[in-house]
Formats: sequence, structure tokens, C-alpha cells
Amino acid sequence: MNTMGLRPKFSVAMGVGLLAGLAATLLLCEHELEQNARRDVIRQARLVLDAAETARRDTMDQHQSRSLVMPTPLLPPSEPSFAAYEAVERVRRRHAEFHYTEAVANPVQPGGPDADWEHALIDRFRLQAQLHELVTEAAGGTLLVLARAVRTGGAFQSDGAADGTTRGAGELASVQIVSVPAIVAARQADAVFWPLALKLAGLFIAVFVVLERLYACFVGRPLRELAEISTRVSLGDFDQPEFSDASADDIALLGHAFNRMRRSVTLALRLLTPEPSA
Repeated sequence: MNTMGLRPKFSVAMGVGLLAGLAATLLLCEHELEQNARRDVIRQARLVLDAAETARRDTMDQHQSRSLVMPTPLLPPSEPSFAAYEAVERVRRRHAEFHYTEAVANPVQPGGPDADWEHALIDRFRLQAQLHELVTEAAGGTLLVLARAVRTGGAFQSDGAADGTTRGAGELASVQIVSVPAIVAARQADAVFWPLALKLAGLFIAVFVVLERLYACFVGRPLRELAEISTRVSLGDFDQPEFSDASADDIALLGHAFNRMRRSVTLALRLLTPEPSA
């Protein structure tokens, strides 16, 4: 490093600083983009869940209205969770990565048996009666999950369940769950991150080039000029013009100090040189 010139040292120091800044910027951008992608996926999952909840509520209202006129057996197409599942299936034609299920022991539920993490969600909603919606991860972080509790509003046959069970007011009836592979959010973030990374890298390279040119113009060129004058004067060529710089920066101050020293040395040499005899 000690054998390097001033400009290479400046370039190395500036390059290291810019690379560190670029790395820190990219890390912050990556984190923020991942969080934004997760929020966007959860927002879409909430739309899917809202569609399921609307279909579920409408089916329940229709069934209760028919029951007031004529008691009828609850068939799967008129069962609320079945209707919710069918509504989500229509949405999944456009968003196939979203999976809907209703975590409750229900023989006519199309979603099939619950996974272990779904049972854990049910237990959490049972223990926290005030909890209505939950965003979490499951399956070792490979799934993003949006869960919403379905609680009873009064004593009634639970969601038209075939088992005939009645539940008290506010009791957990089921948990509606929309799960999305975490890779979906990661892909969305990557789709934005890499073009942004290339643009930032190009910007930092442009900054490096501009700083290099500024250094050459305001530091390198004046220093080389001053060094050339100093070398020639030290070899006895006192006819060299003085260093000229009209600015007031550090290089100009150094040049003015050199000019004063040169005049002092020239005067001293003249005093020490004997006058030729007549």
C-alpha cells in the first residue's frame, strides 16, 4: 500500500467505501422488499378469505331462512364451509397458489383432515377468546398463513354441522385458513430486487467514475504541476514560472507556500553568490 500513488490509494479507499455502501443498501432494500411482498401476499390472502367468509355467511343465511319455513336436512352444497370452499376454488382459478381450508372436525368439509399446525391454530384461538385474525408461518416457515376465527353469536347448531352439536355464544366453531407457500412472496421480492440491484450498481459505478474525474481535475492535476515545477527548480532551473492557482483550497495554499519558499531560496542564493570582479 505504501508503494502506491495517491490516486490509486484514493481509488481503492473510495471503491471499498462505495462497495460497503452498496452492500448495505442492497441488504436494506432486500429486507424491505421481502416485507412488502409478504404484506402483499397476506393482502391477497385476506381477499380470498373475505370471499370465503361472504359465501359462508350467505349460505348460512339462506339455510336458516329455509329452515324457518320447512326443516330440511343439511346437504353438502348447502353447508356453509362447503360453500366457502367452493367460492375459494373459483378464486383459485386465478390464484392457484392460495389454499383454503376450514380447520374443524366436519364430515362434509371438502378440505380434508387438519394438519398439526392447523390443530395448533385451533388451540390458540380457543385459548385467546378475543383473537379474531392471525398472520403466522407454518410448516417450518415454508407457508404463510392467514387464519380467522369463526365464533358463534348465540346458542345454535354449529354452522349446520352434521353432528348436531350446539355451541354457546362466542364459542369457537371453526378456523378459516388461507395458506400460501412462502416462496411466492420470495419470488415477488426477487422480481423487484434484482432489477433494482442492477440499477443501484450502475448508479454507484457512475458515482465512482464522477469522483475519479473530480479527483483528477481538482487534486491530481495541480499536484502533478506543482511536483514538476519543484523538480525543475531543485535541479537549478529557476526560470520556471511560479505555481498559479486562483482558488483558495488546500492545493492552492500549498502552491502559494511553495512560491514563497522558492523566492526565499532564490534570494538566498543570490546573496551567497559573489559578485564578479570588475
